Amino acid sequence: MLKEILINPIENCIKEKSDKKYIIICDTLRNDFDKYIISLSKKEYAPAYVIRKDGNIHKFYDDAYYTNLTNINKINKSSIFVALENSGKLTKENDTFLNWCDEQIDKKNVDEVITNKEFSYYEKYKIEQIKSLGHLIIYLGNKYSLNLKEINIKNREDNSIIFLKDIDVFSFSPNPSLNIEKLNSVIFGS
Repeated sequence: MLKEILINPIENCIKEKSDKKYIIICDTLRNDFDKYIISLSKKEYAPAYVIRKDGNIHKFYDDAYYTNLTNINKINKSSIFVALENSGKLTKENDTFLNWCDEQIDKKNVDEVITNKEFSYYEKYKIEQIKSLGHLIIYLGNKYSLNLKEINIKNREDNSIIFLKDIDVFSFSPNPSLNIEKLNSVIFGS
């Protein structure tokens, strides 16, 4: 079931309706949701939706509008950005894990992933988030008649589900601990 919690809408969007072709998934890169909201108030962009760790969905503005989350205007206008509450890539200092703004992440919520022959640490996603993300993708796919296909490496060109890291070379978002198999299962029942 899709749970949508409307909070005070953020005015960081362009109130011009545009045709939607993509759902772009990214992370908040914060562990503290309240601080994330404050940080958005100081920026000229925001995702249309944020999915909290408990699976609740926060809608910030009408998804028919758009935001300048990337520096590619054509992508911004044709996309709906969905952020997962997640700290992303972490650093390890002694036995403590920190995100980019020094918020501490509980060790039980950390995934150790081997990338480029080295160990990297990422905050894990909660199963509730993955389920809510899948249901939101289904809802938006139906609403905008999007070309939804199973997420894998081979079909990124003609799929309406895109990860921010696929279009932004500086992004690791969403991080490698996102369970793609579970997400596909929620969306496609496979």
